[in-house]
Amino acid sequence: MSQLLVGLILVLTCLCSAEEAFDPPAPKWLQEAEIFNGCYFKPSQELVQDVFPKFSCIVGGIWSGWTVEKLHKLGVRVIPYIDFVQSPWPEKGSTKEYTITFEGHADWIRVDKEGNYMPTFYAPNKGWYQGCFNAVGFQEACLEKVRRAMQSGVDGLFFDDCGSCRAECYGPQFGKHEHVNEDWDGIDAMDHFLVEARKIIKSFGDDKILMMNAWRPRRRWLKVCDCQMWESFINGPSRAREYNLSNMQYIADHWADYEDTGKRIVALAYSGSTTGDVKEDAYFAYAWARLLGFPWADWFTLKDKPGRELYDVKLGKYLQKHQKLDSVMFRACENGVVVTTIRDGEQSVTIPLPAPFRHVRLLDVYSGAPVPVDSGKLTVTLPNRAGRVYVAQPTGGEARAE
Repeated sequence: MSQLLVGLILVLTCLCSAEEAFDPPAPKWLQEAEIFNGCYFKPSQELVQDVFPKFSCIVGGIWSGWTVEKLHKLGVRVIPYIDFVQSPWPEKGSTKEYTITFEGHADWIRVDKEGNYMPTFYAPNKGWYQGCFNAVGFQEACLEKVRRAMQSGVDGLFFDDCGSCRAECYGPQFGKHEHVNEDWDGIDAMDHFLVEARKIIKSFGDDKILMMNAWRPRRRWLKVCDCQMWESFINGPSRAREYNLSNMQYIADHWADYEDTGKRIVALAYSGSTTGDVKEDAYFAYAWARLLGFPWADWFTLKDKPGRELYDVKLGKYLQKHQKLDSVMFRACENGVVVTTIRDGEQSVTIPLPAPFRHVRLLDVYSGAPVPVDSGKLTVTLPNRAGRVYVAQPTGGEARAE
């Protein structure tokens, strides 16, 4: 009997370990992705057909007149938006059927320390409440929504506002609901939900992804998703740039190794909504994102503004880690180079490019001016607090000598 008991304990230990270890790699297409975008409005036919295919995937709804099948035929990967709060924004299209509601289930709502139902942090969304992932029955209802969404043939799901789970719930203390596990805090409960949701998503194919947004990436969620969003990366909506140069150097030191995990951080910069120079802000955010190995996104805030030419940039694989040289940081890729200043004032520098870089003529995407590569070196001048991208140009067969 004792041997049987020991064996049972070992089996349970293995099962628990396997549960904790569930972390399939992010698919190749995600690891190679350079730019994402999100569309929370009804897009024009021209935008869908001509612009959507430029991006690795589009986050949003399944818009009226479009099906997953039609979008896939255009080469567009579709990642529906889901937010587990009272109701979705009307413009999010058919994601409404996937989004949880609390009708008939007040016992799923997070309760604050005064015993009140906790409203959403979005002031304009009156009547929205935050769900408690530790409440009995709530996770199961959300997971059913996940399963239903994936059955529509989409390429993954985007969970927004995951950072709200940090707030504690006092439901049991006020008799509002019971908790599944009294030892869990809000983040523990979210951890469990994300693992289970990702299992469902991956059951539809290894190339499907779970993308999440907690406003800033968190290393503790590295193993429970394929991709995290960094929202308002440098450029926030209706605000000036939010990061100074010392902030950016800290981010470079602290987060650049994330790409080695095989997971991704999407840098969402609302570049077209800033209060500064839209084009300069867009290039600064783009250059820093690509420098750090982050796919860049703007949620179509640049779709009709200067800077939208960045939608067409394809740099290819990285040839090196980000490099620091005097007053700039840079990184060479198969098809171009990104450079950004790390000191105030105009900066001129000659950048040595790695041997695998074979191009001898580049184009400054910002200005449209040609820039030569002389003996494996790129000489550039950047204005104050600027980012630039230089892409390879046809050379009629010329190539850098080894």
